[in-house]
Amino acid sequence: MSHPANEIRNLLAQPRLSKSDLISLLSHSRILIEEAGLQSDYPYLNLYCNWALHPKIDRMTLGHRILERITEILLQFGPGGTGIEEVSSIVSVPGLRKDFIRLFTRFGFPTQPFTNVDIWKKVFGVIGLILVERPLTFPEGQDLERNRKAKAVHSAIQTKARGTDLAVREFAFYKEQDGT
Repeated sequence: MSHPANEIRNLLAQPRLSKSDLISLLSHSRILIEEAGLQSDYPYLNLYCNWALHPKIDRMTLGHRILERITEILLQFGPGGTGIEEVSSIVSVPGLRKDFIRLFTRFGFPTQPFTNVDIWKKVFGVIGLILVERPLTFPEGQDLERNRKAKAVHSAIQTKARGTDLAVREFAFYKEQDGT
């Protein structure tokens, strides 16, 4: 099997990145980050790599913190308010972009897909499509009870949103409801 760095270079040498190319790019980036022990140096890229490769993310503290921050935005703006820019910032699209640039600079990979704003918008648009119906969520039942960090964030959300129905338990870029 080829080293992830070689795979990343090959992918970035292509004129365009398809959905499957971006899944591969995220997968190889994740392997590279894990092999080098750099998960904490690139938290948003690590989150998105995992998010793209799993049907749901329920065991990552960063994902739980994002749910808490989205709850805070909902409480600030109310159920009918806006806050789209704030939510974008919370799910850290800018943080993902910065992590890509920093990691790829560190390893000497081309960074144009992330530094060129027009290309980045297309790249993230495809990443968003990959994440459709893959929620950030909390563990359920006994799994939540056993996960102290998740339980603490979940409890904090419940406390902050007490008396409202604005406690966020799950976030996805899109989730189909009732076949619509």
